[in-house]
Amino acid sequence: MAACNRHTKFFLIALAAFLTLGRARAEERVDPRLEKVFADWQKRQKRIQTVRYRISGEHIVAKESMFDPLHPELPAMPKKDVKLRIQRMMLLDFPKNRYRQEHDEEEYDSLGDKRNRRVQAGS
Repeated sequence: MAACNRHTKFFLIALAAFLTLGRARAEERVDPRLEKVFADWQKRQKRIQTVRYRISGEHIVAKESMFDPLHPELPAMPKKDVKLRIQRMMLLDFPKNRYRQEHDEEEYDSLGDKRNRRVQAGS
């Protein structure tokens, strides 16, 4: 029975120390520099309502890079390098929790040896 009381006392002392340390840590003062940094970030976040990203570039389909291995008698396409235009846009609207994406790009059609424009928008 004395061993049981000793374990109980040890547990209660450990619990009291844990609670006291936890309360002391919660009451510690946060570094004022960190508070200023956090406040500045909150101001910046409130200032920015929408963000628009635009990406544009090119994709090159190399000369004779497309071929049909099942029909080797067909010529490889294209006959010369083909430069295709790519444009993308993304709009983020934070207050309304919305977004919009737009794609405007050229694709190469090896069957017709021509370019096709593909435009897509959505949210």
